[in-house]
Amino acid sequence: MTMMRINLELNDGIININELSKYKHNAVLGYIYLAEYMLFKYHIDNGISEEDYGAYMDNIGSFITDTMSYYNRNKVRCIVYTDSHDSCRGFIAYRNDSKTKGIYIVSLYVDKEYRHNYIASKLLNAVIKETNKNTYMSLVADFNEASKHLFESFGFKYNNRSNINNMSEYKLVLKGE
Repeated sequence: MTMMRINLELNDGIININELSKYKHNAVLGYIYLAEYMLFKYHIDNGISEEDYGAYMDNIGSFITDTMSYYNRNKVRCIVYTDSHDSCRGFIAYRNDSKTKGIYIVSLYVDKEYRHNYIASKLLNAVIKETNKNTYMSLVADFNEASKHLFESFGFKYNNRSNINNMSEYKLVLKGE
């Protein structure tokens, strides 16, 4: 299978949030944390338990605080997609993975009305281009056919079942192990 690569233009809406002013950076983080909550709800609605997820729906404030803590503790970095009005419409979060000495994709999200426009591909490609690592890992929900297709189109292969029910680990090795 051929790996998908999307050419990125300089002003195609892909922005590393570390390049933003503090004010814009904080506004973008607000979008990201709310999108993380939407991802969480999507997973819960499709059979992943709150216990396995390690978060609970009854308190969005606690969920966001826990997400912020995870991002800070693991030095999670983010790239966002913005539309022509400078509004965030998607993001990818990633961190260094000490086990593989590669990159772990924490989350990938695109607003519903912006899906099927190659935004997720652009975000994933931006991480690969920016980090230039050999190994990439991600957990993908077994029920999420669109995500499985996206990761597989980049050359990710099923690696293992996750300790989280209904999730599988996918791995991309660019230059051989």
